Amino acid sequence: MTRIIIYTAIIISFLSCEGPEGEMGPRGFDSLVRTTNEPAGDNCQFGGVAIEYGLDTNTNGVLDDDEITNTEYVCSGVNSLINISSVAAGAECSNGGIRIDSGIDTNKNSILDQNEIDVSHFICNGNDGQDGSDGSDGQNGGGGGNLELVRLYIGETSISNNTSSWMMKDHETEFLINFDKANYPEADSITVGFLMATSVNDGSVRCFAELYDVTNGQSIPNTQMESTQFGESNALVYQFSNNIIDDLPDGNITLAVRARSETDGTIVFVSPPSYMMIYKN
Repeated sequence: MTRIIIYTAIIISFLSCEGPEGEMGPRGFDSLVRTTNEPAGDNCQFGGVAIEYGLDTNTNGVLDDDEITNTEYVCSGVNSLINISSVAAGAECSNGGIRIDSGIDTNKNSILDQNEIDVSHFICNGNDGQDGSDGSDGQNGGGGGNLELVRLYIGETSISNNTSSWMMKDHETEFLINFDKANYPEADSITVGFLMATSVNDGSVRCFAELYDVTNGQSIPNTQMESTQFGESNALVYQFSNNIIDDLPDGNITLAVRARSETDGTIVFVSPPSYMMIYKN
């Protein structure tokens, strides 16, 4: 399976001045996180996510393979959750960094509560260099970057359909239960991702998939995607939606993925897991 790579970088810089002062020394290296899909195997019985992290020693904004210092695995279960948050300078990280919490959403409220955290890791930024000799006033610096707050799993088994009518798995293990976007007040972007394929290899039949609001019995706008990928290919890739935060209704809802074939009689399928990813800037 081709691994779809999502990079999350937090770039924190500070430069301030009150009258003449020396120039800042070289900045410490930034910490980076890279998440990839982990296939079913020795690390995760039913698949999951590999979280790789390290310092950006070549300062290219990308976590290269030779910069990875450790890898942790978050395995699929019933609503496995990952929280990634920034850490201020303090006891855990002298120059700030990232905290990664993971666990199972046992109360199914789509939030990784404190008592549900199984594993926590801190990834610390490098230390800044020493100040240089006195120089001209500097200007205030800034920080930025996208941060993935939470990744939610939708569905534990494949959806197969050989009709042009929509179909979904009608069981709570295939649902995202009690989702409420208001539980993520810092979020400004939500996307979904599906791994879709068809049973023909000539591109003549499309597989369609979308996010469905089970509570209100309606499709979530702007989530329908399509693919003509051949199911036996070793290079299947995820399709991702645009930002749907404004398309999701307010309040508690139950969500599911459903699929259909373009042509009756041709099998299409959506492989698990499907993802909902919640971000902030």
